[in-house]
Amino acid sequence: MDVSKVRDIDRPFSTSEFDIEKDYTRETIDIEPYISLNAMLMELTSIGGGETIARHNREIGSIFARQVGRLGISVIGADDRNGIVSVKVKNNASEVKRYLEEQNGIVCQALNGNILRFSFHYYMGEKDVYELIRALSRRLDK
Repeated sequence: MDVSKVRDIDRPFSTSEFDIEKDYTRETIDIEPYISLNAMLMELTSIGGGETIARHNREIGSIFARQVGRLGISVIGADDRNGIVSVKVKNNASEVKRYLEEQNGIVCQALNGNILRFSFHYYMGEKDVYELIRALSRRLDK
């Protein structure tokens, strides 16, 4: 690219030379998301990218699927591709969902009366799975 052809007005953000009195209609962009995106991409690249993350999510989901059965909860679907696990509870799923969110900060999706769907992701570990199991156990004991 020939930088000599780039005009000052084409800059995506203000510079110290920018004369606000001549053009006060342009806004300065928020650069924080770009810095965050760059940091995230560097982190993802360092761990090996998408397949490593997908494998991690599947492993965490599998741990949950194995452990939740001990509570008498039926696993009705475990997606081996992405770490999403659906379970059938005896209680009202919406009430369990509300309890998990309000009392434990755990997010899930309530479906069809008594079905809960959990999505496991990169920033979760085994500790998070066991916290979820404990929270479910406390709720189902009520």
